[in-house]
Amino acid sequence: MFCSAWLRAAATATAGVADAAANFRFVASDMDGTILTPQHTLSEFATETLRRLTQDRHVPFVFATGRFYADVAAINKDMQRFFYERRQALPPVAGATWEGTPTYIITSNGAVVHNAETGEVVLKRMIDPALAHEIYHLLPSSETRINTGMIHGDAWWYRMDWEEMLQFHKQSGCRYKVVPRLTWDVTRGVDHVYKLFFSSWDRPLLDKLEQLLQERYGKLLTVTFSSSYSVDIMAKDVTKASALRHLFQRMEPLPKESPQEASEAARLKATIAFGDDLNDAAMLTEVGRGFVMGNCNPQLKVRCPQLEVIQTNSEDAVTKKIREVFQLD
Repeated sequence: MFCSAWLRAAATATAGVADAAANFRFVASDMDGTILTPQHTLSEFATETLRRLTQDRHVPFVFATGRFYADVAAINKDMQRFFYERRQALPPVAGATWEGTPTYIITSNGAVVHNAETGEVVLKRMIDPALAHEIYHLLPSSETRINTGMIHGDAWWYRMDWEEMLQFHKQSGCRYKVVPRLTWDVTRGVDHVYKLFFSSWDRPLLDKLEQLLQERYGKLLTVTFSSSYSVDIMAKDVTKASALRHLFQRMEPLPKESPQEASEAARLKATIAFGDDLNDAAMLTEVGRGFVMGNCNPQLKVRCPQLEVIQTNSEDAVTKKIREVFQLD
């Protein structure tokens, strides 16, 4: 009796995984603290998992990050090269044809969306130039504990030189430009600002600044922590979730996708997503199933208590869960 009960339980669990694979058709993931290693790189295990996900199972994948596009594009280029070389090394299958699967890049916490293969801009939401100018000069030049940053087009600007931040961008090789003050005419100069951010290793000080920003600009802009050392500011209502909704509205129907399945709501319901900080909260709660990283900001667990907590990024938790859900092993 025990044996038959165990077999029934095992069969139910297997069916549950199979049902999940059938129900979920999209994957979105944050990068730092999530799918990237603690060294802020995409591991070979993760890259191979994404290759099998997109090329073998034809599941669209979305990077959803606070990073800026040029930074992520370099990582994506390395990934696409790996995909190509791996595909060339595999033995040909008679009668088989390779079909590309859409991959997208959401950057600056949802302010910009690109097609990862073509570089086409799908969405962009800019901060009002006057507000961008005001916030960039919010802190006095004597304040050296907190740095002010700006994503201006494809460029990364910092108010002060802060080379220790480059450790997070080794794989892409992206660097910032030191711009102490914005000296040009605000009405003509500070356009195409996708994100402003404040960086500091002093978390209590950053907490106080975040409160001030919420009080002063919370009704005009989106203010959120993206990591333990960064408070990010985007245009009003810009989140990774809003970008995902827009993407699903614009995305062409996929092969074998019915008109009902191609709706924004159906695609969101068919998505699994991964994140580790407060800038991921909206995305994790709006998709069909969100997963919280074991190494996450504790406040994310408080805000999303209903979500499953998985292992850490040092344990390849995201790619292990992807392999489990889509039965890649």
